Amino acid sequence: MKKCVLLVLAVFIGMSCIAFAANQGCLPLKGQVVGEKDNGNTVTIQKGQDILISLPENGTTGYRWTVENFTPSVLEQQESTYKPDSTSGNLTPIGSGGTRTISFLGKKIGSSKLELHYSRPWEENSKPAKVFAITIIVKQVEIVPITEQQPSTR
Repeated sequence: MKKCVLLVLAVFIGMSCIAFAANQGCLPLKGQVVGEKDNGNTVTIQKGQDILISLPENGTTGYRWTVENFTPSVLEQQESTYKPDSTSGNLTPIGSGGTRTISFLGKKIGSSKLELHYSRPWEENSKPAKVFAITIIVKQVEIVPITEQQPSTR
């Protein structure tokens, strides 16, 4: 019985430390991925969690996804990567597209509108071919208490 109580206590302390570290931004939380189907929606993430915006892009046409608007006090832009569509062998066929992934970190509790434009950067006064816009709500990390386990009756 004493070992059982110590084990439950150790697990509780460990979980509390992990939750505290995540809340302080010390421990990365698994990122949430959104895409075209989420356009116009509101997405909620936790403070310290990444959100990955993953959208189709075909750079051979000159079009690129660019970040046009977000609230830097709430979100921090991390990185932007491009991955060509899968191909056979090591060659990427000319004219093929891929996926642009742009990541943001929820750094402060609050909300931010995020807007991306799919356009040709050198065409300054033209409308974008596509617009991707979502609202991101960053909330406090939730700590779920461990309930007391009943001793087994073996």
